[in-house]
Amino acid sequence: MGDYGCRCREGFEMHHSHCHAKGPAPVILYTNGPDIRTLDMKDEVQGTVITGESHVQALDFDPRENVLYWTDSYEKTIKRSFLPNLTDSSAGIGFPQNLELKGLTKPNAIAVDWVGRSIYWMDTDLSSSRPRGRILVSLIDGRYRRTLFSSNMERPASLVLDPEKGWMFWSDAGSNPKIESAWMDGSKRRVLVGDKLGYPTGLTIDYAADHRIYWCDSKLNSIESVKQDGSNRVVVISGDLMHPFAMDLFEDSIFWVTRDSGEIYRQDKHGRGVRVRVKRNVEQPTGLRIFQPLKYNLSVANRCPTSACSHLCLLVPQGFRCACPDGSVLHILDFGSCDAGFEVPKPQPYRCPCRNGGHCEGVQEDKVVCKCPSEFEGMHCENFISRRRISSLGGASGVAAVLVPVIIVLIIMIVAATLFVCVRRRHFKQSGLGGSTQSVSFRSGTNVEFSPNFMRNRPVEANSGEPLDAEFGLNDVNKPTDFSNPMYEALGNLDTGDPAKGIERDDKKKKYERSVPKAAVLHPSTVLYRSHVRQTALDPTTVDTDKDTQNLVEEDKSEC
Repeated sequence: MGDYGCRCREGFEMHHSHCHAKGPAPVILYTNGPDIRTLDMKDEVQGTVITGESHVQALDFDPRENVLYWTDSYEKTIKRSFLPNLTDSSAGIGFPQNLELKGLTKPNAIAVDWVGRSIYWMDTDLSSSRPRGRILVSLIDGRYRRTLFSSNMERPASLVLDPEKGWMFWSDAGSNPKIESAWMDGSKRRVLVGDKLGYPTGLTIDYAADHRIYWCDSKLNSIESVKQDGSNRVVVISGDLMHPFAMDLFEDSIFWVTRDSGEIYRQDKHGRGVRVRVKRNVEQPTGLRIFQPLKYNLSVANRCPTSACSHLCLLVPQGFRCACPDGSVLHILDFGSCDAGFEVPKPQPYRCPCRNGGHCEGVQEDKVVCKCPSEFEGMHCENFISRRRISSLGGASGVAAVLVPVIIVLIIMIVAATLFVCVRRRHFKQSGLGGSTQSVSFRSGTNVEFSPNFMRNRPVEANSGEPLDAEFGLNDVNKPTDFSNPMYEALGNLDTGDPAKGIERDDKKKKYERSVPKAAVLHPSTVLYRSHVRQTALDPTTVDTDKDTQNLVEEDKSEC
């Protein structure tokens, strides 16, 4: 039996039998409808790189220049922008540069040759009843466009390059789905995988492990891999993957985005373990790339000589080939020159100086206008401002603004409590047992007077009655309770000849009739009153004959 050992590529180091890249943590670049956003894998910090586009379909980046490329299927354009510092949370947003590529119908895939300095993209012509796809190439700034394939391609879905080996790979998700390969100049085309495919897309290459090809099948819910020669096909992951649409690979993990749920997942590239959800709520996910300086082998030398080809230099295995733009012919005897005109190189994308989430509105005469978020201002959105209302009188007025309302509320509560107590006390006095007023007043003499509330079925007012008689008391309960008849006293005075104390019959009678209302209803009193018997007149005899022989009692003619 032989022995084996594991080692990592230059720039990687071993951690628990896994190779991890040195340097900053990887960052996920993904499309989100009109935006391109980022997600830091270490700190889980989210950011925005590009915003305000119509519909970003696919993306890729140049690791040498840190330039991001993407296709917009609604605007039918290909654009690029410098990548801001993805590890700096205060970095701004990139400023798009349109490469002005004419004649595009629906660009839906793009790949960057970071070695030969070219870009490749796929386009779909939907003008006829049956879609027709094609693959094109140009210089990295969009000049000298050339069509590589325009036949036997129905619905191009994904494109990936291997500049180290000079090969290109793409998937066709038409009625006859397949995965094909060719040299990067368009020659040596062949079918790599042609069976057991539903909707193959999301092609990616494991550059650190034998350059194996990976893809996801959105229809079959699977992730598979194969060698570049078409052998050793392996189903890596299958099951309920929620229809993966775009995919990338870095280190020992596969990352993919789902079409239905809009989520990003990761799992071991050998299918081990369980998948982990990295991001949710992604709108219209169509593209995904992992950004890390060591993802691509930047030590690979460019095989194109400096001035060998006049227009295009395309890589092939272990070499290069010159090519011409569409509509021109290559003169082989003239050292790879083309009979096509030369175009002025496009300038590099504008580096937007806006910071803290600001983005450039326009560039005119070397002047830029930054549109800042609401919490920043300044020429480059460098100044943080607070939107909280601050008092102009300083901290003392701020404290007063807090204390004054509190004091006012306390005063109101105290006043309300005082009023409540007063009302309760008044109600208690009014409803107290017996009250403070008697209904009938007895005086020395001949008058028996009734209070105004007598015979009324309502509470007695506190201060409307007359005071009790001086001789009246509830403590004299053991004394006789008989009343002396004032009429006896009056008649006695008549007999003694004292007219001053006699009965004033006419005047008293009229006064009494006026004071007592007619048809008065006397309600029985619920309170028992006891009074001391006044010994001021004739004491009744022990024998009652029920006969008034002396005519001492005279009936009152009133209605009482």
